Order: sequence, then C-alpha cells, then structure tokens
Amino acid sequence: MDDDGNIYAFGHKATQVAEGAEPDPGVNGVYTSDGTYTATVSKFAAADGAEIWRKEFPSTQYAVAGTWDDGAVYATFDVPATAAKLGLPPDDLGSCDNTARNGGCSVLARLSAVDGSVEWSRVVHGVGTSPYGMGGPRVAKDADGPYVYAGLQHAGKHGPATLDAGTAYGGCVNPVDGILIPEYADRFAGGVVNQEVCSALLLGDYVNRTSSQSIPAHTANTGAHCPGGTAISCLAKFHKNSGLPVWGTPTPNIADLLTLDDGVLLVGADYLADSFDSVDIFSGVGALEGYGNMWQSKVGVNGEGVYVQPLLSERSFGGGMGITQDQNGNLFMTLYTTSPTAKLGPGAPGGWTIDLESNDVECEEDTLICEGLQRNILVKLGEETTPFCIASCGIGEEISVTPQTCFIDGMCYTAGESAIEIGLACMICDPTVSQTEWSPGPTIGVSACFIGTSCIPEGSPLEVRIGRYETAPSACTSCDPAVDPNGWTVAEGFFKPYLTAVPPDDCAVITASPTGVPIGSPTTKAPSTD
Repeated sequence: MDDDGNIYAFGHKATQVAEGAEPDPGVNGVYTSDGTYTATVSKFAAADGAEIWRKEFPSTQYAVAGTWDDGAVYATFDVPATAAKLGLPPDDLGSCDNTARNGGCSVLARLSAVDGSVEWSRVVHGVGTSPYGMGGPRVAKDADGPYVYAGLQHAGKHGPATLDAGTAYGGCVNPVDGILIPEYADRFAGGVVNQEVCSALLLGDYVNRTSSQSIPAHTANTGAHCPGGTAISCLAKFHKNSGLPVWGTPTPNIADLLTLDDGVLLVGADYLADSFDSVDIFSGVGALEGYGNMWQSKVGVNGEGVYVQPLLSERSFGGGMGITQDQNGNLFMTLYTTSPTAKLGPGAPGGWTIDLESNDVECEEDTLICEGLQRNILVKLGEETTPFCIASCGIGEEISVTPQTCFIDGMCYTAGESAIEIGLACMICDPTVSQTEWSPGPTIGVSACFIGTSCIPEGSPLEVRIGRYETAPSACTSCDPAVDPNGWTVAEGFFKPYLTAVPPDDCAVITASPTGVPIGSPTTKAPSTD
C-alpha cells in the first residue's frame, strides 16, 4: 500500500489449452501452453478498488513478490523462458535463455508506480522449481540507505552468478569530453538522475537507459555476485534508484524477509538440510528424511552473517514461515507445526521449547514419527542474546561450548539428551566424546542398530522409500543388534540373490541340494517287429 492508500498486488496466472485446440491470444494478449505462467503486478485505487493499471510478464514461473516505496514498485519473479517473451529489453535477459548454461534466472525489477512501466531490471542466473520460498524484495530502512534487498530463489545454484546483468545505465554526458557519467556515480549520492539533476550539476545532457549512449550493466564491474556453493539461493542488495548491485550472500530458500536499521531478518523452511555457506543446520534423517526444518537468520548491512537460529518441529513437519514488525518495533514470526512440541531457537535464553498440549496424538519415547493436527504459532522475538550452550563466540572465532552441553547443527542439547527429535533416537549428546557432533548412545548394540546415518530399532526391516509416504520392507533383512550393531542382518534360511537387490525383491530362500535314489543305467529294447 502506498501513502495514498492505493493497493499493489503481485501474483501469477496460467492459461491452459484443450487438447487439439488452436492457440488463442487469451486475456490481454497473454497465452501460455508450455507449463509456464504470466506474472502480474497491479495497482488498485484506494477509493473503490478499481484497477488503475496492470503489468504482465508472460512466460515467467510461479509466484511473484513485491513491495512499494516512494513512487516505485519492486517485484521479483523467476524466468525459465527466453528473454523475447518477457517484455523487457532483450539485453536484460540474455542469460535466461533455456538453451544456454541450463537456462533460467531470477529477476528483480523496478516499476513506475504511476503506470507500471519497467524502469530497470537485474537478472541473476539460476531459477527455482517451486512456488514457495519467494521472499521477494524489501526496501532498506533510512538508516541503512537508498537500497533494496531481494531474495532470489536458486540464484547461483549452478555456481557463482554475477549481479552485473540487466538494464543498461543512463546518466549525464559530460559537456567537456562527451563521456557518460553513469547514474550510479558517487556525485549523484544514490539519488534519481534526470535532466534536472544533470543541469543543476552542470553535467550536460541526460541520457536515459534505452539510449544508444547508455552503458551496459556489465561495465559497472562491481564484482557483486551470488556465490552459489552449498547454499541454494541468494540474498542480494541493490541501490534502489539505479539498480547497481552491492553484494550477494548465499542462503537457503527465503520465505520472508524484513529490513532493520542494522540488517535484514530472514525466515524460511525446507525439506532438506539447509546451508548458509559456512553454517549448516539440522535436517531429518531415517524415518524423518524429507521432513521440513525451519530457521530464522540475520544478515548485516554489509552482507555479513550475524546469526542463524533453527526451529525444530519435534519428529514432525513445520513450515509457514513469516516475519513482520509493528509500529513499536516489536518483531513477530509465524510458523506451523504438526508436532506436540517444538523448539523455538537453540535454547534459552535464545529460545525455548513450546508444549502445544495436543491431545490428538500420543507419542512414545521410541516413536520415530509423531505428528498430529496442524497448529499455527505466533512468536514474539526478543533481544539478540547468546544461548546457554555457547560460552563465547565472535566473528572469525571458534565457538566455545559450555561444559556438559553440546551445540550441534545450531541447536543446544544437555549431556545425555538424545537426537530423537530429528530421527536419531540411538544418538546422544556426550560432551566427553564431542560437543559438536552426535555420539553413539547406550542403546546401540542392545536394542538398536546404527546403520549408515540412521538409528534402526531392533527387529525393524530394511526399507526402501517408494514414495513420500510409502516404503517397501524386506522380508529377510533386519536390524539384529546382537549380530551386527552397525549393519543389516539377513535372517537364517535366506540369502541375497545379487548384491544390488532391494526390497521387496531382495530375499531368496536357501534350499538343500536335491537327493534321491540313484537312477540306473538306461537300457534299450529293440522295437517289436510284430
């Protein structure tokens, strides 16, 4: 919403064609039949909700996110298609061509709030495959400066990806030597550059971004990029008026973000282990493999990581992350869980365990998956602090862990506490062995096996996942701690027919060699002549 109460909406639509039908231009001349979508940005009047303008970007993908600021609208979206279909200058999106370098890119665009025309865009190689994790753009606070931050899904997933791509730069033509002074030059102090500014500074004529005298985006040569590596997405910072990139930092997929005077708060959830370049957080293993994990993190104004705080939905699903701030500066976070309990942060004072007092599900100590009804949670964030298991830490310093505790994958545990919450019931926090890794617990070799990266209860069969919720069990292979606490045991009377055999076709019965009465030598009787 802008200062006049007008509303801006961001979304996408898809058009499907019946089999054998001739292509139809569709609504507003937009037609897609290749599984892609049309991103839309619209402005609605405060008085009656009438649509004032709509901007459409054909052949984009999934959701669009955006925000308004001081006469401009910022939007992010994914582009799996070629540049020619987007309605942006071809030079902006050359790296998005599906035939080149795996194709696709993430886009941040600035639009005029007056009529929706595109003023500039920045594109980054790498495109997501999910309609979720679209954190979108957020304008920086005044204390930070004239910047805009963007969560770019899967940007850099193929490796380091430059941010110096997209719309060309305009500026002022120096009347003395005729050289263009680009709009991002320090003398313009990050402000909007136009003919009025050029004249006031005695810098000659203004050159717009589409002029033959404009300079390509790559010539800015900022070196800013999305690093790629172990993280699958990117948070990037740009000058909001010129689009000049400042930096990019690797992150997991960002569900939402909020700018502060001293940085940016990020929240997200994923079904895999999440990486923040140098910091990894937990993920479910074994029976909980593929179950969602959640997190919130802070990045400073210069792109440096401040903290990562995991949120653990015990033996269950979690997600639905959001972050906001009220007029008094209080911070609030939303999430959901299907678990009776959830750990909000690594541990007091940096978080606590919330008991949802659910009576729709009862979980025993050895129950690997414990999920009930979905419950939505609103959390108020407190002051930044250090959790109980951290004795000391600092930028560039090794973390010192408090005695008799463990700090594993971003969470605090006390001595003897098991990892059942993430599916490792047989592993425990044992500070005498390691304060940063899980250690074997007393049940291994007694009532459980630890095979590969999973804890297997005694008697449990080898299983192969054949779907998200289905597995195929073996009829002859199981955990027998007394025989092999770290491997699978084949039951007596069975064998594996071949090394690569998997359930349910991995068992063959051992049969005894055939015995019987010897057969005598064959005899031949001459045929009768009768």
